[in-house]
Amino acid sequence: MALTPSQQATVKATAPAVEQHGEAITRLMYTTMLATNPSLNSIFNRTHQATGHQARALAAALHAYALHIDDLAALAPAVDLMVAKHASLGVTADMYDIVATHLLAAMKSVLGPDAMTDDVTAAWAAAYWQLAGLLVAREKEAAALAASHGWAAGAWRPFRVARKAKEARALASLYLEPADGKPLPAFLPGQFVSVRLFVPALGHEQPRQYSLSDAPRPDYFRITVKREEGLAAAAAAPPTSNGDAAPSAAAHREASALVSNLLHDELKAGDELLVSHPFGDFFLGAGAPAGAPGAEREEGPVVLLAAGVGLTCLMAMLNYETARRSPRPLAFVHVARGAAERGFAQHVRDLARARENVRHVFFATRPAEGEVKGRDYHFRGRLDLGVLGEDVLFTEDPRTLYFVCGPVGFMADLKRGLVGKGVAEDRIRMEAYSTGGV
Repeated sequence: MALTPSQQATVKATAPAVEQHGEAITRLMYTTMLATNPSLNSIFNRTHQATGHQARALAAALHAYALHIDDLAALAPAVDLMVAKHASLGVTADMYDIVATHLLAAMKSVLGPDAMTDDVTAAWAAAYWQLAGLLVAREKEAAALAASHGWAAGAWRPFRVARKAKEARALASLYLEPADGKPLPAFLPGQFVSVRLFVPALGHEQPRQYSLSDAPRPDYFRITVKREEGLAAAAAAPPTSNGDAAPSAAAHREASALVSNLLHDELKAGDELLVSHPFGDFFLGAGAPAGAPGAEREEGPVVLLAAGVGLTCLMAMLNYETARRSPRPLAFVHVARGAAERGFAQHVRDLARARENVRHVFFATRPAEGEVKGRDYHFRGRLDLGVLGEDVLFTEDPRTLYFVCGPVGFMADLKRGLVGKGVAEDRIRMEAYSTGGV
């Protein structure tokens, strides 16, 4: 149900307060909600809870929603991201009731009864259910798509680890076959899946999102996972209940290690885990809906720019284009610390040697002793657009699409650099390491 003009004005008037106190609101909401509904621990990423990422993301979303309550079209990209994330996790309509209860209670607790009057509470409740109704409808459509491809209600399907392959010092690929042996859908390269497995340190299951790192195939999905160093004990500790500041970077690594290190160290060929249908709005492919971001409009050049483990989703794009023997120019540009940390390096070199339309450029920030420029890497230092020629960047071709994946700062720098070279912003697609959404 749409909000009344008066309710819209009320919600919009609270935007400054939500901006100022949003993180305190969302931290309290998640703490009380997970404490009273422990079954939801298998939905929410413990790493994002431990580091405050989830609370910050929801706080930012609440503020944006309040600002644009009278112009929901401006929120379309964020809604698309939330739908993909929720669909991959098996979020159900009844969970929105739980979130509503705890969100409104947290707002009243943090902002106080003088600010959260009955009228303000009613306006925010109406605003919440307006957005929830939109999300639930879209998520039902996504669930129906998954069901048509063999995923039963609940979003998860059992998969078996067919094999594991070491790609770099801390990088391993898992080849996942459907346990029922039925063919897999042809996802769009760049999309991700959620995986879920039991974490002994926590005593419950945990989900994580991983980009699919190979071209679509009917017999397996491939994910490529970075091993995180650190002790899992700190991340296994329960969250605070008073909205304290986020833990240190070390705690972030330790929390991440809970799942990634299980995949690296414990899972072996023959073991099973639960996997979602592929989702995501960061993709390349002729099969994309017309007009969707990432949909191919012409067979122009494609430039793939990645840092570290950000190469995984771009490998799916590179392999997809070369598997279909696309004649379009393809450039793969990657920065890593050195050869030992660079995944798929030989595979990329082999593709570049075999295909005249494929170019590759490797940057090394700290090459190890014995690594040779021209053999192990092309340039020393961070990825620098200024040293790349037109035969790699294709900035003079208005059809060129650019796909960028890596840390937020890395992507922001590259976007500024590309725009500075005359590239239209709608030709630049970006995907952060952490698949977003709230």
